[in-house]
Amino acid sequence: MKPFFLTGCLLVSLLLAGCQGSGRTVTLHVQEMQSELQGKGSNLTVAVSPFRDQRPSAGHLGMRIHQGGEKTYFDLMDGNVSPHVTRAFLDFLNKSGFSAKAAESATSPDVTIDAVVRTFNVKATDSLFASSLEVNVVMEFTIRNLTDKSTIRVTSAAGGTYEDFIFDVEDLEELMTDALKEGFEELLEETEVQGKALRRRV
Repeated sequence: MKPFFLTGCLLVSLLLAGCQGSGRTVTLHVQEMQSELQGKGSNLTVAVSPFRDQRPSAGHLGMRIHQGGEKTYFDLMDGNVSPHVTRAFLDFLNKSGFSAKAAESATSPDVTIDAVVRTFNVKATDSLFASSLEVNVVMEFTIRNLTDKSTIRVTSAAGGTYEDFIFDVEDLEELMTDALKEGFEELLEETEVQGKALRRRV
C-alpha cells in the first residue's frame, strides 16, 4: 500500500500547490540579457525615450490560472512596464555595440529612438501534471536620424510557450526576458548602421 499512499500524497501536494495564493499578485523581474550582436552598433550614439505603455489594458501583466480555477496575477516590479522595458533595451543596445543613453541624459546623439509597447502579456495555466507558460510582446520603434532628419519605423513581435511539470516563476521570467530580447533583436536585424545613421536593411 505504501506506493499508493505516496502517489496520493504527491497528487494532493500538487493540487494544493495549484490552489495557493488565489487573488494575490506575484512580482516578475526582467532578467539580465546578453546580446549575440556585439559590435552591431559601431558605437553609434543613441538617445532612447521611455517606452510608452499603450497596451489595450494597462492593468496586470497577466495571470496564472490554478488547477482549481483560482487566479494569481503577475506584474513587473511596481506595476509599471515602461521603466523596466526601457532599462532592458538600453542595456541590450550597449551590449550590442551602441553608445545608448536615456533621452534626458543624452547630449548630441546621432539617433533617437521612441518606442511603444502595444502588447505585453504573460500567462500560466495549470493542469494536473503540467503548467503551460505563454508570453507575447509587440513593440513599435520610431528611429530618427538627426544627420538628415530621416525616419524609419519597425514593429517587432515576439513570444513563446513553455511546458513546466510544476509552475516555476523563474521559468516564466526567463521566457518573458527571452521574448523581450527577441523583439530587440528583430529591430537590429531589420536595420543597419550606415555612417552616423541607422537605416533599414535592404
